[in-house]
Amino acid sequence: MRKMKDSGVEWIGEIPEKWSVWKMKHLASEPMQYGANATGVEYSESLPRYVRITDITTNRTLSNEGKQSLPTEIAEEYILDDGDILFARSGATAGKSFYYESKYGDCAFAGYLIRFKADFQKANSKFLYYYTLTQAYEEWSQQIFIQATIQNISAEKYNGLRFAIPDNIEQQNEIVEYLDKKCAEIDALIDAKEKTNSLLKEQRQSIIYEAVTKGLDPDVPTKDSGIEWIGEIPDSWKVCKIKHFAEGEDGVKIGPFGSALTNRLINDGDYNVYSQANLIGADFSKTNHTINEETFTQLNNYEVLPGDICVSMMGTIGKCKVVPDGIKPGIMDSHLIKIRLDSTVNPKFFEYVYDKDNSGVCFVQMKMESKGSIMDGLNSKIVKNLLFPLPPIEEQDFIVKYLEEKCGKYDSLIKANNTTIDSLKEYRKSIIFEAVTGKVEI
Repeated sequence: MRKMKDSGVEWIGEIPEKWSVWKMKHLASEPMQYGANATGVEYSESLPRYVRITDITTNRTLSNEGKQSLPTEIAEEYILDDGDILFARSGATAGKSFYYESKYGDCAFAGYLIRFKADFQKANSKFLYYYTLTQAYEEWSQQIFIQATIQNISAEKYNGLRFAIPDNIEQQNEIVEYLDKKCAEIDALIDAKEKTNSLLKEQRQSIIYEAVTKGLDPDVPTKDSGIEWIGEIPDSWKVCKIKHFAEGEDGVKIGPFGSALTNRLINDGDYNVYSQANLIGADFSKTNHTINEETFTQLNNYEVLPGDICVSMMGTIGKCKVVPDGIKPGIMDSHLIKIRLDSTVNPKFFEYVYDKDNSGVCFVQMKMESKGSIMDGLNSKIVKNLLFPLPPIEEQDFIVKYLEEKCGKYDSLIKANNTTIDSLKEYRKSIIFEAVTGKVEI
């Protein structure tokens, strides 16, 4: 059995006796480099691809959506070489890493990324990259955030990151080869589960779309809806704009902008401030911000009540959720639109029609009407005028009951697959940590 020693690094623990701890700067062949401070151009195969933080997926590959290029004369200084590691330096993705390989073609990197070039006489760069996929690395990142009070990791901070590596470069290579094989096996299992979930989501969406545009009786008389992407609807249905079944003048309302709210946010207040995170996470039990009673009284026309519909208006448009019973009293922030329905509409039916992950009926209209120089955005005027297929309330209730049963089965399968995916990811992370810190002998 190999002899172990204390690494001197809390989140690494013990390492083999013939391993050493190095700071990143001592494993580099040249100083770390910030990316190009330039605007990308339309993607062209004749130009280097421009790699930005948003191009790096959660699986640490490059997304093919929204690709951009960089003019050659600007890109020259920032062209990536095989084995380069990119690190995100600020924002919500700070700490994220990406291992570049020539299979991606010529690429240059953007300003919110930092490049690390390994000294191949000392370290296998992919060995170092694997370390950035461990819980130990995440703990180091969190320590940096706590010290800096903001999510930002500069080149100077990365230079101080410590790695435990075998003194023998051949042993590093063997560990990388082992991890390549093991991670490929685990990734294949994850990919299969994710593909199954994608198919289940498509089937679920198809069932919802048919129910909220055609009803549940295929033999009823139909008529033209007047909406190109919906086509025929049952004869007893109508097509309305949302403003026609919103309750009162403030039935569709955007949250408060500017200092009316932002200057009054506090910790541990008695009233919640609900945001897009509550929609995306489908969880209204907690919020990131609160306000006191005085502010709530002054802004109570923005109050969110059970049964209201909250709609995302910036970035992730097309998401909506019915506010559940039992929520803590509170208001919405400026990134939400609140819709309060009259008695002719079942709130859950509205959610099935509106939310892009359900039927997507309203999403086509939103994409056409949304405006935003940087990202898609909605406003209350757009939302008020969205066209909506609407059956009688009794039929809405019946459709909701049917979909709750049908979708519940799909949701259970998807949830089970997600649990398996999470377990596989944790297993992969554990295997990587054990290998790159010498806890297991390869």
